[in-house]
Amino acid sequence: MSSLGMRHPEEGQLLRYLDGELLGRKARQIRKHLEACWHCRAELEELQNTVGECVRYRNNVMGTCLPPPGPWQDLSRGFDRIDASVDAESLAARLARVLFLPRPAVPWAVTAAIAVAVVCTIVYQLRETPSVQAAALLKKAVAVAHSRPRSAHRIRIRTASQQLTRVIGAGQPASDAPAVERLFRSANYNWDDPLSARSFETWRDQLPAKRDEVAAMEDPQSPDRNSYRIQTTTDASELVSATLKLRMTDFEPLEGRFEFRNRDWVEMTELTDQPTLPASTVAGATGGMSRQPGMPPGQAEPLAER
Repeated sequence: MSSLGMRHPEEGQLLRYLDGELLGRKARQIRKHLEACWHCRAELEELQNTVGECVRYRNNVMGTCLPPPGPWQDLSRGFDRIDASVDAESLAARLARVLFLPRPAVPWAVTAAIAVAVVCTIVYQLRETPSVQAAALLKKAVAVAHSRPRSAHRIRIRTASQQLTRVIGAGQPASDAPAVERLFRSANYNWDDPLSARSFETWRDQLPAKRDEVAAMEDPQSPDRNSYRIQTTTDASELVSATLKLRMTDFEPLEGRFEFRNRDWVEMTELTDQPTLPASTVAGATGGMSRQPGMPPGQAEPLAER
């Protein structure tokens, strides 16, 4: 993958690389890793966007709200008055002034609390950016699917122990893989059309807490398969992680991966290169594969290696 030995650089290293603080061999290693790792390129781009948002906030908000700096004043007279008042105070008065918050300091505490609240709001908004992006992409994909209804189509379903082909639509039964179906039903995820933006969005919207990641994935060999990758993770569902890839050109779902709390996983791939098979070719739930048209019984392609 890179000279970093398959390990992604930490966020702190990416930030130092972005600021130009890394020199020599370390900078070359990270640069070479970024050339081969889309995940780290996306993270670096997100850091750049975050820095840009902070700069824009500083210029547009803080720059207009803060008063302009005034001229320096002579502080020597003020210091003389403070020294005189301290000399006149008793030891008990000095201890009380140190141990108890004086009345003039209260406005400063309020100002500090407001500043902390503003910073927390900015950080929250920046962290919410992936969730906003995920919601927007899913909304577009659902709108496209609604305006262009699909006929019957096929998806390949792969688990740790089996692989099968399933026909979606055209009145095909939904019980062709009961074990997998139970996983999705337990997570309140639509099993009738699992590889769709609407099913993903419906499951995601019902989660009380979630974390989203959005990345753009480019395929130099097949530009028509450039896609957006949406990953949602949660602790509030039997389905703890779901990933959906949407084609950039038409927001069509291409692939999906679903990881469950019991460590089972399911991968789905849209099949578009072969005609729709009749239901009799769908494999059972015991680990068999669907038989392709024209292939003699007992001959099937081997399962793809994970």
